[in-house]
Amino acid sequence: FQDFTANPEQALQIADYPFNAAENPGLSAVPVRWFAFLANAQWAPYLSRRFPQGRWYWLSEHLPLNHGGLEMGVIPCTPDSVKCLEQWKKADVVLADEIYTRIADQTHDPEGEALTLLQAREADFDGDSFLQSVYWNEIQELQVRRGNISGAIEALQNGIRLGFPNAYFYDSLGNLLKQEGRQSEADRDFAKAKVLLVQNPIAP
Repeated sequence: FQDFTANPEQALQIADYPFNAAENPGLSAVPVRWFAFLANAQWAPYLSRRFPQGRWYWLSEHLPLNHGGLEMGVIPCTPDSVKCLEQWKKADVVLADEIYTRIADQTHDPEGEALTLLQAREADFDGDSFLQSVYWNEIQELQVRRGNISGAIEALQNGIRLGFPNAYFYDSLGNLLKQEGRQSEADRDFAKAKVLLVQNPIAP
């Protein structure tokens, strides 16, 4: 899965195509034994509890943890893990369409077009805390690009409520609240981010 981060690595799509059954139609008859994805490193502790047989690879040594970081998860296909695959496939397609719209759209507001697309497909992300985190993070990124800070704040609050209540979301929320002059609320969320970093350490 290539589109679960706000800024997917395009070169990876070329490098993994020969063995990526999700993209390469020539592999449609090949049994899938594992699946991999890039994700915000702050979500890895939650995902590792959900997929205890997975392996995790820290990819952002140069980034401070409160900026999220990047981690790759490699999950073997077991009866438990494979239950999520169909919904993840649908969500990945939606995100790919959204990214294409944002990059290729020549309208005056490509982020607005991408936002409309995502909002129309919100149901494809329902019921899965990881997909909810991905969804609301993408919504807040689009809102920030459009200058809609209140919309970005609401998206992060939804991400905390419906997805993983992680340090990255709280730190991002604190920064946006600070921009809005809501310092006491920002300080509260910065404090929550620090607590969550201690409670859910990332092991690079």
